[in-house]
Amino acid sequence: GDIVERQTSITNDFGSINGVLTAPSIGLTGGMTIRIGNSSRYIRVEEYKRPKFEVTINPVEGTSALNDTVTITGRAKAYAGSSVDNATVTYAVRRNARFPYWRRWYEPIPESPTVYLANGSVTTSSDGSFTIRFVARPDESIRRHTLPLFTFTIDATVSDVNGETHDAREIITLGYVSTNVDLSIPEVVQSGSSQAGRIVATNLSGRPIPFKGELRVERLAPPSRLTR
Repeated sequence: GDIVERQTSITNDFGSINGVLTAPSIGLTGGMTIRIGNSSRYIRVEEYKRPKFEVTINPVEGTSALNDTVTITGRAKAYAGSSVDNATVTYAVRRNARFPYWRRWYEPIPESPTVYLANGSVTTSSDGSFTIRFVARPDESIRRHTLPLFTFTIDATVSDVNGETHDAREIITLGYVSTNVDLSIPEVVQSGSSQAGRIVATNLSGRPIPFKGELRVERLAPPSRLTR
């Protein structure tokens, strides 16, 4: 029930008044009442300002290779449906390395510290879109035969002309082996039966990609006798 602010106003020739009230920056928020004489208006004060737009980054399609220039596209779009043009986009790209298939118990896992590869700023176009490009450089100190996977994290911050700011992030994974192929075939198949299997090819970020290869089925040489 505390009074936050009190003002005195004088009506104009038409009997109306106007003024500006500043919501409190500290203390409890919630329901508040603006009262003039016997008239009042109830409002709600929140701790945050509702966002007017959002930022999205499009997934990277296809297969990229290390040391290639990777192109990242995104868009800033208002919740009302319009595009946020002429907004400033600041970005940073950092690289990490991981070793998901490490089986060399006799050799320690290499260390690769986080490295920032690129940073800068661009401006959204008339349709709210923006483009970020960087070179996906690997850590040359890690030997190729260890099959490291390099994770590139792209952080983008978009600020419109009114100063409202929103962030977006995209993560892509590249390596010296650029494709994962998964064979989903039963271990046991009855002779004479027809059982379908699936072969799925994805890039290292887990997104499906077209792939052409050779599938070879070989008969194993059976033992000359069975041993109990």
